[in-house]
Amino acid sequence: MKAKVTTGGRQSDLFDVLVGVKQGCVLASVIFNLFLVVITLACCNGLPSNAGIPYTYRLDGSLFNLRRLKAKTKISNDRIYELQYADNDAIPAHSAADLQSSLDTLSTVYRHAGLLVNTKKT
Repeated sequence: MKAKVTTGGRQSDLFDVLVGVKQGCVLASVIFNLFLVVITLACCNGLPSNAGIPYTYRLDGSLFNLRRLKAKTKISNDRIYELQYADNDAIPAHSAADLQSSLDTLSTVYRHAGLLVNTKKT
């Protein structure tokens, strides 16, 4: 794929684009989501076991039947470590120390993936 850059009304010469996908390509969102899954898994593996917000759920029966949710059978436990949307990331924590630990881990994982955390937006 070849591209030009326009700035100040002037265009550059054509150059080869060696990475990425064309704007509007249906693969762009798929590749981006796969990338976010890898980042999330790498981040979660680096967090302490008590990080995040725990929740309990069950996939059968009525969603609002709290009596069934308290039963010890067929329930699952999991944790929410972060909530991602586009270029935003919300990190739940119970204390300032937990939040700092999660931020340090997330920043390290992002740096290894070639991304930077924009501290001006935080």
